[in-house]
Amino acid sequence: MQVAADLSCGKNCDWEDLWNLKAIPKIKIFVRNACCNAIASTENLAKRHMVENSNCPMCEEGKQTIEHILLFCPPAQATWRASMFNYTPSPNDFQSLSDWWLKIKQLLQNSGANTAMSWIAWTCWGIWKARNEWMLEGRDEDPVNIWNNALKGYHNFMENMLPPKASAITLI
Repeated sequence: MQVAADLSCGKNCDWEDLWNLKAIPKIKIFVRNACCNAIASTENLAKRHMVENSNCPMCEEGKQTIEHILLFCPPAQATWRASMFNYTPSPNDFQSLSDWWLKIKQLLQNSGANTAMSWIAWTCWGIWKARNEWMLEGRDEDPVNIWNNALKGYHNFMENMLPPKASAITLI
């Protein structure tokens, strides 16, 4: 039995803003898929009868939803606290990742929202990668390193987006 991804979030999200993030395409696609709950969390895998237990294998503190992976699991929470946002997401503040994304975007509307939302996207990607490294290779990543790598990825992306510097031309 196949269970379709919850694509209802598409009507609530402003995808144009998502595609304008300062991030590589795979991060934009990841955020879109995460907002649509189309990510291989153990909860989604359990719905497809691919795993029996939908609990988070990292912390064993409840179901491993996409919100849990990116926001509520203790390693994710530590990463958000280590970030420049110094943020601790609460499950009481929103109902889905899509809802959270929109609320954060609205909060940042007048303060360089695109740059901040880009950093958030890079941070979510870093948390996802660290989770996968833990699941597949048993490697534990330090939350400060996850944040620093997200910021480094953003800055590398921005450097590569700048036009090359014009070299000086010597006239004879």
